[in-house]
Amino acid sequence: MPLGVTSEEDTQVNEDYPYLPVDAEVEQQLAEHISARIVIDNEIKALTGQKKIEDGFIHEIVNEHLYENENSDSLKNGYLAEGEDGEEVQIQIRNAYRAKKCSIKQKKGQEPKETNKDILALAEIFELKKNKDGTFPFPAGTFLYKDTIQVDPSKVHPDMFPEFVEDVRALGQKYKQGRLNPVSEHTELVASPTFHLGRLKLLKAINMKLHQLFQNIAIKLTNEEEK
Repeated sequence: MPLGVTSEEDTQVNEDYPYLPVDAEVEQQLAEHISARIVIDNEIKALTGQKKIEDGFIHEIVNEHLYENENSDSLKNGYLAEGEDGEEVQIQIRNAYRAKKCSIKQKKGQEPKETNKDILALAEIFELKKNKDGTFPFPAGTFLYKDTIQVDPSKVHPDMFPEFVEDVRALGQKYKQGRLNPVSEHTELVASPTFHLGRLKLLKAINMKLHQLFQNIAIKLTNEEEK
């Protein structure tokens, strides 16, 4: 059916988006370009999926090397590698781990439990049992909990932070209505500042699981101008 024609069988017409009123010749040209674009878009999606698969193989090979052969003194920020035809890429080892937002919930009569799947998976990697408050005792130098309540040290002395934060929490509870709390507080699980190098001391099996949650490798084509 031509783009500008509708039949009596059409039961749903979007009045906000009527068919473009163009003549038959222009309509045919538009149809050709639209179809070509859809084909290209589908090809891009397919190629993107294939690229991710190849990245996965490359990441695994690189990680196998890192956690078998490198240590905190020898690890570089990146390495060069070549394709079969001499194409050069940079394998960048990034010191970046995305924070995981805690989602600790408590049912009546039960202890608090973490519900964030990534944090639960991370605790399983380290074979940890939860604390009574729903957190996990992650080994020193790996991961730690960070609250986002910020206190201005020019107005509240650092020695007073713990007491001040508790007062703020208590004030929030005092004025809490239903599930709405006027005091906003969020807890995240973040990597220790020394974790990037410290993880090299962990078992290879642990590191290979960790990189599935915190991928630390980026693959970048080397531009001609950079050679």
